Order: sequence, then C-alpha cells, then structure tokens
Amino acid sequence: MTKTKTRKTQKTMKKMSGPTPRRKAPVMSNLDQAAAEYAQLLADPCNANLTRTVWPGAGGAFVGRFEYDSIIGNDAVSTNTTILFTPALCGGTSGVLANSVPSATDTSAWNLTLPLGAPGTSFLATTDQFRPVAACAEVYWPGTELNRSGIVSLGVVDTGLINTYSAGNLGSTAIFRQLCQHTERMPVNKATVNWRPGNADQDTLQSVASANFYGHQSILITASGFPVNTGIRVRLVVVMEWWPKAGTGFVSAVPRSVSKTSVQEVLTALDRTGNWLFNTYEKARPYLNGAARVVNAVTYGAKTLGPALLAI
Repeated sequence: MTKTKTRKTQKTMKKMSGPTPRRKAPVMSNLDQAAAEYAQLLADPCNANLTRTVWPGAGGAFVGRFEYDSIIGNDAVSTNTTILFTPALCGGTSGVLANSVPSATDTSAWNLTLPLGAPGTSFLATTDQFRPVAACAEVYWPGTELNRSGIVSLGVVDTGLINTYSAGNLGSTAIFRQLCQHTERMPVNKATVNWRPGNADQDTLQSVASANFYGHQSILITASGFPVNTGIRVRLVVVMEWWPKAGTGFVSAVPRSVSKTSVQEVLTALDRTGNWLFNTYEKARPYLNGAARVVNAVTYGAKTLGPALLAI
C-alpha cells in the first residue's frame, strides 16, 4: 500500500509541476568566433581585446585604440554645449566638432563648427587608409558635487543629418538634444554611449575629403544647464583598422580568414541582450560574458590579443 501511494504521489506531483522548461538559446550562439570577438569590442570599446571588424577587405590591416580627453564649455559664459564625434573622420579636423553657447538658455542658434582634437588624428594622418572598428564616449562632471546640475543627452545619429549644421545652417543645443536617444541628469560618475556602425563605415578612407557623410554614424552629446566656468569633461575612444604607408617601417599584416557573419547579425545579437548602447559600464558584463562564453553553443576559445595598442 505504501509503495502504491508513493508512486501515485510522484505522478501527481509531476503533473502539477508541468513540463520541464526548455533552456533559452544563448544570445550569441549564431556568431562564429571572429564575430563574437567583434561583438564584445563593440559593447566595450575601452577595455575589450582588440580585434578586426567582420567587414571584408581587412587584409594587411592593423588595429589600434586611440583616445582624446578634454573639458568642453568651461568658460565664463557658457551653460550648454554640443559635441559631434564621428569615428570615420578622425583622420582629419572634422573628427570632433563642438560649440558652447554663451546663454542662459539652450535655444541660442549657432553653427557646429569648432574643431577639437580627435582621437588618433595625428597618427592616422600618417597611414595609407583607415576605417573605424568601434568607438565610445564618456561624459564626466568636472565640478563639485554641491554645484552638480544640468542634463546630458547621448545619441548615435547619421553624420549627414548633423553635418549640415557645420556648413552654414544654424542649430542649437535644444535641436540637437531631440536627435539623442538617451537623457539623464548630470552624472555622479559618468554617462557613456557606444557607437553603432553604419553602412558607409565599412568604406576605407584616405582623407576626410573622401568621405560621403551620409551613411556614416556619429556619437552626439549635448549638455544643458551646467554652471559657468564648469562645462563637461569628455573622453572619446576609437578603435581603428589602418593600413601603413610604404616606407613607414611597418610590414603589412598577414591576412587572416574573415568571419562569415555580417555586421547586421552581430548588431542583432547585441540588440537581443538589451540596451547595450548607453551606460554600459554598469550593465555590460552579462552580455559581454555571454559573448565570451558561447559561440555556436560550444565553449568559447578565443585567442587572447591582450591590451596592446596593436593587434594583427
């Protein structure tokens, strides 16, 4: 009697518990090793191991990480500012454009024409050609906690939409803020935004003059309502594929097999993990670990490139 009751009880409990839930497929399972490496770099351009893009035509290229740090808008009259960071144009003077407005409001009209130093500009000018791999921007509050005020907006936009404002059209911080996808109060630690490559960013450039602005993607930053003599501190990071000029002492890197995965598949895999573009310094690890652990549902055995400035 006891055994019969035990069997019936087990069957009843099994029916009540329902079918065993199936495990979800890992978000990166559709990426090969090279694509997973690139996804990790896109999601963490400041710290991830250097690797190439999944775009074709990378034979002979090197990869380098460059950065630029500056305080913008820290004059006696400015209370808001806008910064346009275009990774594809970092080989010239248009890589970073900015303007700070001497007004108590953010609606004053001005041209986005002031060129700032861009990451890697001096070095990229010595190369034969280049194209962006990954990029990010970080915004810090340079003032005291007592005076911390204002809002910061971050976005990724088509370069052509903003370039018209550096060619005679008048814009304002309020106008540019509407193109951003994320807004927050002036951060305690930092606000971050990752770059998302566009269709034209796979084209190699030999100079800024050879760029067709539409199709390239830029990082857009605005800040409003901060005190005078304060501004915002920005750190801009870009990872570039570059090809050396003859006679510069570099031996062309040995071509390696490229990924069969398209850049859109890489971006789709990242999108499945959640919002990977903004403030990833706090929430990046879950999907970065997913990219590092799983490729085609097997253990990920990526070659370690290390933190060196060059990777081939």
